[in-house]
Amino acid sequence: MASFSSLSRLTGCKRKAVFGTVMSRFRGKSDALTFGTAFHSSLEKGLDSGIAELRREHMHDSIPLLTEMWKRQTVFMADQGIEILEHELPFEITLPGLTEPFRGFIDGLAMWRDEVWLLEFKTARYIDASHVAIDSQVTSYLWACRETGLCEPKGVLYFINQKSMDKPPVVLASGHLSTAKNQGCSYDAYVQKAIEIYGDTPPAKVELFMEWLEQNEQPKLVMAAVKRTESQLDSFGEMVKEYVAEEQALKQALEEKGASVVIREQKCFPTGFCMKSCDYGFACKAMLLDDAIEFDKLDEQKFGEIFGA
Repeated sequence: MASFSSLSRLTGCKRKAVFGTVMSRFRGKSDALTFGTAFHSSLEKGLDSGIAELRREHMHDSIPLLTEMWKRQTVFMADQGIEILEHELPFEITLPGLTEPFRGFIDGLAMWRDEVWLLEFKTARYIDASHVAIDSQVTSYLWACRETGLCEPKGVLYFINQKSMDKPPVVLASGHLSTAKNQGCSYDAYVQKAIEIYGDTPPAKVELFMEWLEQNEQPKLVMAAVKRTESQLDSFGEMVKEYVAEEQALKQALEEKGASVVIREQKCFPTGFCMKSCDYGFACKAMLLDDAIEFDKLDEQKFGEIFGA
């Protein structure tokens, strides 16, 4: 089965793509992936569902963060008048001449400003939406809708929700509010605390700080409404055909030659960046240092013995 995730691996290091195909079963689910699953579950089925997901994976410390992010997302969408119509829309596209279909799930479908939009929810440590205008996942959703007739959306509402919690305003020993710019509280929380302490007449210094905070507060959630042209969807479709064919050939080679041969056939230019950023840098390093490793014979025990996992 080809998907956006599997094809995206082919756009980079081919050896990494093969490692991902061969060795992913030995790697546990990361905390980041678990949290993302819990966040999506909370939006689809309610907060209790997301909390249950975290508890199953013994991530109890992340429950307050999930709760705040869920509230932030739902309040924002209600304020914007976004009405969710459906969650998790599956699609499957059969490409001419290829046995592997292209499959995936769209996070949701919504009504916004009297028009139908697709939804994409992301959680991230830092807010950065600079890539959204060209993001291939957005394009894949709109292309899939066009090819399958699933719906005719105006575009995609792309949300990025920061994985951080709001800090309370700092109250000094004197009982006054701090005006330090690095205290990390929200404008709304600061104003609420100022009213609680000073009523309707806060000190001039506090009023000035509230003005500064309102103008300089960094958002913890952003939404980008993005669209694609027909020509962009056409180009994406042609690219998908090429990558699905490449992935299909790669799987066939693995069946015919075996993983050890295919992995070593992939050209690689290892650098320090590989060890810092690649999920399979450890395996690549072990292979380059020991030419005798047989990837076809790996099981849980051997994987642990060879790679120390």
